[in-house]
Amino acid sequence: MVSTYGQGVRRRRRHRLRHALGRVAAVLAVAAAGATFASSAAADSWGWEGVIGDGLGNGDCYFYPGQSACSPWGPWYQINAAHQAGPGTALAGFQTTGSVRGQYLTAGQSATVYWWDLYANPETFKGHTTHCTWSSSCWGGNWEHMWFRTYS
Repeated sequence: MVSTYGQGVRRRRRHRLRHALGRVAAVLAVAAAGATFASSAAADSWGWEGVIGDGLGNGDCYFYPGQSACSPWGPWYQINAAHQAGPGTALAGFQTTGSVRGQYLTAGQSATVYWWDLYANPETFKGHTTHCTWSSSCWGGNWEHMWFRTYS
């Protein structure tokens, strides 16, 4: 009888190594994306990084609270966002009590979004990122790994 114990151990080690290398690649992508954003002389900022998806996010959003991440309300004028990984499209931008507007990103893309490109008048906004878009359902297993920072 041939033992397969050694093969299982090697397979688990390879899986752990691939997982660790994936994390390193994500960190490097964040660093590269951060270097490409427009600079900001902001007095105040707020940031978040994590996975948004079915029941994931930070739960602080007016729209799509279980599938998105948002900053606190504030006089934000700029959001820098990076879509680090995931199978679909994510929206990065601003929300008011009446709408969510922003720029669509796919994995590997980053953007700097300003409120005046989306709204006619300055308001108190939340920085917002979600995987719920006009082209994708909020439910059904989608997930996106996002990073964003808002500036006032």
